[in-house]
Amino acid sequence: MNAVPTIARDPHLLAEEIRNLATRAYETLHDPLTNPQETRELSKRILQLQGLMGPMASNDLSLWLENLRRRVDAPASQARPGPGVRQLTPVPSP
Repeated sequence: MNAVPTIARDPHLLAEEIRNLATRAYETLHDPLTNPQETRELSKRILQLQGLMGPMASNDLSLWLENLRRRVDAPASQARPGPGVRQLTPVPSP
């Protein structure tokens, strides 16, 4: 994201960045093989965009970015098993 200030001034670039972020977030949150580094990078990207937008962001966009960041930063999104690790299902008690 080298042209960060340009994104803030250009609605087309901003829309493209939001779409890319939404796509990456969906992939990261739904891929069981996502590693913690990818999750941290996504969180950083969200924070960068939040900082860039500041007071210029609409309430809806600010709220979406904040909720997305919280979901990405939630412990459940970072506690995925690695490849080859099976999750055990609880056995019902008799």
